[in-house]
Amino acid sequence: MVMKLTGYTIVIGIALLVAAFLLIGSAGIATWEYSNSDQFCGQACHQVHPQEPFAHSVISQHSQVSCVECHIGRMGFLESAIEKAGHIKHAWSLIVGYDRPLYSTSLTSAEKSCVSCHPKDTAHHHNSIRTIKHYDQDAKNTEHKTSLIMRTMGRSFGKETRLDMNWHASGAVKYRIDDPQQRSIRWVEATLPDGSKREYQDVRNPLSEQELALTDNVKTMDCINCHNQAGHPFFNPESVIDMALSSGILSSKLPFVKKRMVDLVNKDFDTAEQAQELVDHAWTEYLAELEGISSKKSKKEAVEDLKQLQTPMLGLMVRSKHLEDEGIDWSSFPDHMGHRDTPGCFRCHNGRMQTDDNLVIPVNCTSCHSIPLVTTRGRIPPYYTEQIGMRKPRDHRDPAYMSKHMDQATESCDSCHGAINYGNDDKSHCSNSGCHSADWKNLDLDALRTPDAN
Repeated sequence: MVMKLTGYTIVIGIALLVAAFLLIGSAGIATWEYSNSDQFCGQACHQVHPQEPFAHSVISQHSQVSCVECHIGRMGFLESAIEKAGHIKHAWSLIVGYDRPLYSTSLTSAEKSCVSCHPKDTAHHHNSIRTIKHYDQDAKNTEHKTSLIMRTMGRSFGKETRLDMNWHASGAVKYRIDDPQQRSIRWVEATLPDGSKREYQDVRNPLSEQELALTDNVKTMDCINCHNQAGHPFFNPESVIDMALSSGILSSKLPFVKKRMVDLVNKDFDTAEQAQELVDHAWTEYLAELEGISSKKSKKEAVEDLKQLQTPMLGLMVRSKHLEDEGIDWSSFPDHMGHRDTPGCFRCHNGRMQTDDNLVIPVNCTSCHSIPLVTTRGRIPPYYTEQIGMRKPRDHRDPAYMSKHMDQATESCDSCHGAINYGNDDKSHCSNSGCHSADWKNLDLDALRTPDAN
């Protein structure tokens, strides 16, 4: 039996084909969009540390940037589809199970992600001032401000111009890693603007011939090497408390509140319920201490402040101190942008990285930023203003000067810096707390000062 096609049946057939095409197309588009969503990446596909999505959506300055924009890259549909297909290798892990990751094995390059928002020819082409606030654990939660001129574009001395921070991401620096989180770097090759190359090794732990022959662990430095926690920052809990005080989320008028918060966040617990009990108990104790406040209004304000802080404080304890898996906390995720809590800049600028002819990767603090200006209650130390405008002597520009200045200090220094009086009370140039109040454990100045370091 042969069916006779009429104009009506042809129209119906075409309509059905169009409907099917639209339905399949819509389903495909919906599936594609869902596979690009943060919900799919963070929950349906990868049930990573539950703190990762929180760190991205609440703490990160890139909270409006989706997962795929960094982990796949910003590109056209076809290129994106090909790139995403390369991640199918992770599918087997979803079936057989996987450990919670401490680092990404598939993060795309800065060229495919960062530079679409931060073009190399326009972004960060200026020096800037950064101010960091710290608070003491005393009754007044005394505030200290550390101000730094960040030399993103470097610094010029007459006809001499130092390489700036942006240069590090120009493709001129190659390095070898010892671990996937890149905490340790023992070999660096730098291509200077004149085309010459310098090869640096860790003089404390040089690479063997077998290690030098390996090429799999050689990387080219780009933005992500330092800005590795831009999407999921995990801060030192004490720094988070300082941020809360600085922003006004936590009132600095509450006596000993910094100390109370630090004590609380450092308590041990196994579950979120136990953390809640610790918070409740700490709040009860603290409110009892506030009975001594004479003003009823002040006490009422303090109680309200604590009520508003209770939930965020619980979140800080759970997310920053204990990250669900045993043995993992905020320090399991190193941030390479600084050098206080993790090696960061000191992975290379540590004094140990030297060439065969004893040239060193600069370790002077002033290569990247100015000498810290620490102010307490808004007061600028007199010695700091007295030095403004002074020209830095040529020997101070030695890349290894930081390691030598304590040996070269004589009465001749007094004419610029005043009497030598080491400490951290900010009363003199040599007692700058921004320099001397921390144990820079990743900085090895003795590697430059000790004759047998090599």
